[in-house]
Amino acid sequence: MAFDTKDDYVVLYGGQNSTKILTDTWTFSGGSWTKLSPTHDPGAIALAAMANDPKDGYVVFFGGANSTEVLQSATWKFVGGQWTKLTPTTHPTARFLPSFAYDAKDGYDLLFGGMGTTFDSDTWNFSGGQWKQLSPISHPSARYAGGLAYSAKDGELVLFGGVTASVYVSDTWTYSGGVWTKISTSVHPSSRATVMIADGTATTNVILFGGFTGTKELNDTWNFHGLVWTHLLPKAPAARYFDSMAYDEADGYVLLFGGTGVNGGVFGDTWKFSQGIWTQLNPPTSPSPRYGAAMTYDQADGYVVLFGGTSASGGVLNDTWNFVGGKWTENTTSVGPGPRAFAAMTFDAADGYLLMFGGIEGTTELGDTWAYQDGVWWQPEFALPPDTPTARGEVQMAYDSEDGYVVLFSGAQKSGEFSDTWVFSGGYWSNITSTLTLSPPGAASGALVDDTYDGYLVLVGGMDSNQTWSFVGGTWTELFPAVNPGEDFLIAATFSPTSNAVVLFGGFTAGTWTY
Repeated sequence: MAFDTKDDYVVLYGGQNSTKILTDTWTFSGGSWTKLSPTHDPGAIALAAMANDPKDGYVVFFGGANSTEVLQSATWKFVGGQWTKLTPTTHPTARFLPSFAYDAKDGYDLLFGGMGTTFDSDTWNFSGGQWKQLSPISHPSARYAGGLAYSAKDGELVLFGGVTASVYVSDTWTYSGGVWTKISTSVHPSSRATVMIADGTATTNVILFGGFTGTKELNDTWNFHGLVWTHLLPKAPAARYFDSMAYDEADGYVLLFGGTGVNGGVFGDTWKFSQGIWTQLNPPTSPSPRYGAAMTYDQADGYVVLFGGTSASGGVLNDTWNFVGGKWTENTTSVGPGPRAFAAMTFDAADGYLLMFGGIEGTTELGDTWAYQDGVWWQPEFALPPDTPTARGEVQMAYDSEDGYVVLFSGAQKSGEFSDTWVFSGGYWSNITSTLTLSPPGAASGALVDDTYDGYLVLVGGMDSNQTWSFVGGTWTELFPAVNPGEDFLIAATFSPTSNAVVLFGGFTAGTWTY
């Protein structure tokens, strides 16, 4: 993909999907994609290099490999909606994934490296329809899939990373006036290849995003200016665990409150997460700082409900707060459950009320069941011991919209974790553990979320667990996503219908994840 300055649009050609190499040509301008039908095109070629050549007035396409992995050395130009094969007198040898970009200061396209019959380390320029091999005194090591972009601020090309001798590297080089210079920086992106790297203008820096390490995809963002790499960290809540999170249907965003940090601090801040961005809210009044509070959205009453938690002084709370329209309001009209933290709470859509179970008060685990409806707390008549789950805290509980009941899993006492599964329906608890052919290991302080997009409950993490499980139709099934949050616990998670994804934040990794 490259920007065509003559025709004033971005050009995209080909690529590869899961079954074949594509040969379509698209342009992007004014916020819209347009598919073109040129008379000729380079054919089914993947992993080629493409760059704009504003001096000559066209986009240049070089190399790649076809569907039978035969390397290519053809040069094509694209201008006015048409592809034309060029016949330069000399050219680089056949290769794929070379680094290729326009050097505005020197007035030519520059190509470096790539993978041919071996790793390449040659430098070429392209101008006036002709290739010319250059002979710089020093140059980067042989590699392919390095990122190359031009910095107008600094007047030089910037090369980062790539794969050299089958090793992913993290070195930085600049190129100007025919000279490669290695840059030594103590802070820089980690080793990677196939990065997305964009030119910097007179007012913006070179931007690098993501890449592949050989084992996993990355999604971090860096900029480069003045021989310095800067990691661009999106604004997000400070690292924490035992935070509370719910999707606020009325306001249309994920809501996060409180938690405790690794240094022992206790938070009382309110954040929203929408379209991949965290924004701190500043409501006029808020619950006091706390961690381990129960929080969920009350679909019947149209607001988020927060209950209890542990205060900054270590006391256990039993206050009830409602959140809607960006404001917290304390509910002081209803006598509710006793003080507790680490209780489980969800909205029981089948029965039409919010359901809360268990928790911990000081050193005592609780096993009582409470409902919340029309701003009033009460206890379901038939949800009484011994026909209820054993007293416990750090429980996973969620409403299973596919099957129409609440599911409770695991939790912990001082003596250890549980691995039992219960359902709540029509005011009754039922232990279904004995009916299950497969069950997750005990996983206190994980996250259980109703993934309405995929049609099942998702269980993520928990104490000493990096597993992911689904639950639907009364059956647990272990899932094996290519990437997961790892052995994380003390986390908060909810489902966001605006992005059709489970959103997870906090725990000991302190990151934001979507599923």
